[in-house]
Amino acid sequence: MHSKKVLVILSDGHSFPLKRNTGHDAGKVVDQPSGYFLQELAKPLNKILNAGHEVTFASPQGREPAPDPSSESLVANAGNFYERQREYNLIERMKRENGFSAPRPFNTISNDELTTFAAVFIPGEHAPLQDLAGNAELGRILRYFHQENKPTAVICHGPYALLSTKKAGDGSFVYNGYKITSWSDAEENLMETLWGGEANKVESTLRNEGAVMVEGVREKTGGTTLHRELVSAGNPVAANALGDRLDPVSYTVPIRIISEHFVLNGIVFDLKSQFLTQVDPKKAHKAHSPTHPTPPHHTKWAGFWAHPSGPSVRRGEGNK
Repeated sequence: MHSKKVLVILSDGHSFPLKRNTGHDAGKVVDQPSGYFLQELAKPLNKILNAGHEVTFASPQGREPAPDPSSESLVANAGNFYERQREYNLIERMKRENGFSAPRPFNTISNDELTTFAAVFIPGEHAPLQDLAGNAELGRILRYFHQENKPTAVICHGPYALLSTKKAGDGSFVYNGYKITSWSDAEENLMETLWGGEANKVESTLRNEGAVMVEGVREKTGGTTLHRELVSAGNPVAANALGDRLDPVSYTVPIRIISEHFVLNGIVFDLKSQFLTQVDPKKAHKAHSPTHPTPPHHTKWAGFWAHPSGPSVRRGEGNK
């Protein structure tokens, strides 16, 4: 297996804005301590590294990232002291060996260097609410991965960073129409009750920008959502599953839907079926039409997914 490079996006924020709605400071916006959520970073990161890939950490200004205090508690690890220690040790190793304490500022990663990365990953917790959504340099980076159909993974509050694409290019939200799972408004409302304040909502904000939000029991209990190049998840329970789906080697290659049929290795496939099926070539007259060219294998087209190792093809969206 060839090693691939994965870009890991972190926030410089050690807090996020919370508007108090109770107490003596009701109506004031305060800095609520936060950072990255340990499990949401460490579990996918461990999967990436164990698969033999390299990682590069990047953030808006290159500030040392901070863990969210709540993510280091035994409660967050369901009482599993050893799992918490393994994740803590992994981050400490990244500090020693991989520049975790001094991430690359976004503006130091050129467009040419972006071509060397196979995937991008954005962990969650509330820090992304502070400085990622409005960052034009991050918007440039994410637009590259979107345009090149390269795996993009986000979890919890990480999907909020997708809004940065509005700050770059033509100013459009490039994930308009995408199915996305994030930290839900219902979960945020619970946290707001505990804090006595109001925070920006990920789910409703993305929905207002045109995303199709996928939120349900499955998503609360470890499910992930895949749509085109984007894989997303809602909370730490799904961190391992997200890591499993963020494998830049086994990741599937997008193919654009251009007609009802297309030809692959001399076999005509029906694009209308749930799973692509072989059909009678005489019925697939559109496949060779000048306005419906046959897509070659291994090209980066959106809509359906062809596995790089062979001709098997499946839909490029779904849940797991």
